[in-house]
Parts: sequence; structure tokens; C-alpha cells
Amino acid sequence: MRILLLGVSTRALADSAVRTGHDIVAVDYFGDRDQGRLVESYALRRDLHLPPTAEGLAEAARRTKTAAVVYCANLENHPEIVKTLGQGRTVLGNSPGVVRQVRDWRTLGRFCREQGIPHPAVLFPGQEREALPGVRWLSKPVRSGGGTVPGHGTSSRWTPHASCRQSWRVAPPLCHSWPTAATAESSA
Repeated sequence: MRILLLGVSTRALADSAVRTGHDIVAVDYFGDRDQGRLVESYALRRDLHLPPTAEGLAEAARRTKTAAVVYCANLENHPEIVKTLGQGRTVLGNSPGVVRQVRDWRTLGRFCREQGIPHPAVLFPGQEREALPGVRWLSKPVRSGGGTVPGHGTSSRWTPHASCRQSWRVAPPLCHSWPTAATAESSA
């Protein structure tokens, strides 16, 4: 079976998928040249002349004939695009409805609490006063893997991440502070 791997970086997924014995095609932002030794690999801009965006990935999928598709980061932020990936092929992953549910941090947090699953404490804009004293927080855009730690090159007061309208804050559930670079160096 011919399977399309699609996302910002498909490298780790391709390394695993090639072991299945299927015919693998990988499309991502980078198209690492050495990845081409394992699988058929394309970079959105360099090879397909498409923008490195979720929409560019969707267009690449439309152009690529495969029986199935596996998506990875950052397409979990775009359930409407995940829906289009399933047109004419099998999506080997969560449906757009499931993606919407797990990307809703309030719904996911409620589910984790009800099931007794440990998870980070999360605060949304307007809930800053509920922050636990002495806990260092990470400020993240709602739809991103990046973030900032207040007090490390930024303001010591938490403010929403500039790249989005909604941000959330997360603290580890089982500890009260995160080690700083200075702490890690002194303990080495």
C-alpha cells in the first residue's frame, strides 16, 4: 500500500513507517535530502513550489495519489484540513472531530480530571490570579509547540503570547518549580 506522510517534519515518522514494508511518500517543510534514501521525500517549497503552511500540505496531499495518509504536527491544529485528507483515501489517525475535542484544552483537562489522569495545570487569559505562588509557568500559544517562561528574557509577569489571540499557561502537575539553566549547571 502507498502511504503519504504529511506534516511540518516527517523525519521520525518516516524512519518508523519504512519498517512496515509499505511504499512511503513523505511531504514536509524540509524534505531532508538524506530522508530520500529511506522514502520518497519532498519539500513543500523546494520540490513542490508550495508555501510551507498547513494549506500547502493540503495541496500537496491533493496532488499525491496514495491509498492512505498519516498526518503529524502541525496538522492537529487544522481539523478542517484533516477532513480534506480523507477524500479518496484512508486517514490513518484521528478524525477531525476527535482532533477538535483533544485540541480544546478545557475539554481535555476536564476529561483528564474525570479519569484521574495526571496533567498540567492550565490557566487561560483572565485566570492569571489563580496561578499557584512559587510555581514557574510556561506561556504558550493555544496552537503551538513553543512558549516562553516569564522571567527568562521576558517580563516576570505572565502575558499572552504575542503570536495568538488566545494563550494558555501550563505548570507541571507533580512539582513546584522547574530547574533554571543556572540550577542545572550548578548540579552538574
